[in-house]
Amino acid sequence: MSSSTLEHDIPDSPREALRRYILELDSKYYPWYDRASRRLKWCWALGQATALLAGVLASIIAAAAKEDVFSRFGFLRTALVVLPIVGALASALLAQTRARELFTLRERGRETMQALISRAEADYAAASADPERLTKIHADLVNAVSRLEREQAATFFSTVPGGSASADTAQADGGRSAATP
Repeated sequence: MSSSTLEHDIPDSPREALRRYILELDSKYYPWYDRASRRLKWCWALGQATALLAGVLASIIAAAAKEDVFSRFGFLRTALVVLPIVGALASALLAQTRARELFTLRERGRETMQALISRAEADYAAASADPERLTKIHADLVNAVSRLEREQAATFFSTVPGGSASADTAQADGGRSAATP
């Protein structure tokens, strides 16, 4: 294989290899967890707000409207039917997708990835030019990231409905199918 087909050059020192891995975690893995966490938080908040507002609005309309108002403004009667349905759908969707559990899972992954990167940066700076120590730091970091990905995948597949069969796949591929950017 020619060097032009390689995605990047292979580092020639333990220090450079660790530096590149830390940069990869910081530029690819952490942003993936951050986006997943923010997206799930937004979905969960939107679903909660929709369910709550639909119920509150239906209650306000029912309490404030008199029979003659219903006869003049037919859309209010329709709103009294539609709003509880919207609220129920939002609640059911939140329960079925387990958005809160998935948000918590990805947020935990984001926090762990952030801690791994911070600790790796500190260890990298402290290791100076000791190749053996740098190699150990790199290997420990790879193992910690792999463990995080396996935990994320296993928990993801146990949280998502019908995902138990996919958990075997996640274990077989090292957890990369669900938690890798």
